[in-house]
Amino acid sequence: MQKCSCGRPLYETGNNKNFRRYISIIEDNNVSDIVNRLRKYEVLTQPTSGRTAPDKDLLSREALRDAGLLVSKLAGWAIDHQAGLAISGASEDAFIQPDDCSGSEYIDIRAKVCDHGHEVIGAAYCCGYGEHSECYPRAPALDRRVLCAVLTVLADRLGSVAYSAMNALHALDFGEVQPILRPVKSRRNGNSYSLDIARLYAISHVEHLRSLGMKKNAAVTRVAEAYGATVDAVLAWEKRLPSTLGEIFVRHTLKHAKANITLDDYADKQTLSTGSSGMWFTEKSLAGDARKYKDLLRSLESDS
Repeated sequence: MQKCSCGRPLYETGNNKNFRRYISIIEDNNVSDIVNRLRKYEVLTQPTSGRTAPDKDLLSREALRDAGLLVSKLAGWAIDHQAGLAISGASEDAFIQPDDCSGSEYIDIRAKVCDHGHEVIGAAYCCGYGEHSECYPRAPALDRRVLCAVLTVLADRLGSVAYSAMNALHALDFGEVQPILRPVKSRRNGNSYSLDIARLYAISHVEHLRSLGMKKNAAVTRVAEAYGATVDAVLAWEKRLPSTLGEIFVRHTLKHAKANITLDDYADKQTLSTGSSGMWFTEKSLAGDARKYKDLLRSLESDS
């Protein structure tokens, strides 16, 4: 049985309660509803008359969202397993054939890549699910491995785009930056995009607190204190970010920051407050987002 990096078993045989982060298909009654919606979208967008179909763009996004949900329900376990293989460095072993090694060695390798522990590792690393989540901290090199593993599965549909992305991600491990990942020339440089995204998180927290019933001045002050910024700076981010990141993108992000709990619940760090997009908002997450922002500022200062 595979063990976690902390030394504990990744799972216990016969005790699979909450083993998977997805509801079992046996217990889920929504799959047929999703399939029926996808069928309806396909029929409504058939190019049978005229050059356009009403709401085709909207329905295409709804279809992809539902398709992703369907994949999560039917094959989420498989994605977690492949992610876990990549994190464990065992992805290549999965492609070994019987004539590549001796019979006993092949059996051992197949047992290794089929271990349930890989699924546990994948869920812990990608989504922080389960009791082993703190044992697998995020790292850029591991992120690239996981993306390559998932892109391998999508390659048949995305074709050369997927292969180009996989090769570029793999090349980074050899110090090579291929064109698909090369930054465009811009007057802005360094970590300007990452800083603006961190600032967008800040004003998302402001929006979330306001939707809980807090006055704007109080919400801005709380977020400014967490970020180590002035109130005027946070208000300036709110005005500037639509022009740098895109007005629609910023508007939708803030819209999804709306709360679904009360201000009293928010004060309890054990309570999870989510926006409509499923983003997490708590005092703890505010502190975490603020810490990342400060780390970015420090990295800029050390580079200069």
